[in-house]
Amino acid sequence: MVNDSLDNYYTPKVNIKKEQSIYDDYEILEEIGTGAFGVVHRCLEKKTGNIFAAKFIPILGEINKRNC
Repeated sequence: MVNDSLDNYYTPKVNIKKEQSIYDDYEILEEIGTGAFGVVHRCLEKKTGNIFAAKFIPILGEINKRNC
């Protein structure tokens, strides 16, 4: 029998590093989508020229600042 109790799920701790900015390695290009949790932008990796998509999700502190 499967036990779906929330106590059995592991929630990893997330560390937000502020020493390095995404802008150091990527050029943020146009917005390509939005959703309930954030905004997606096309990004250019400066070192390789590769194109990626990056989702920007506001952290709790930023949300609280906007709601004040």
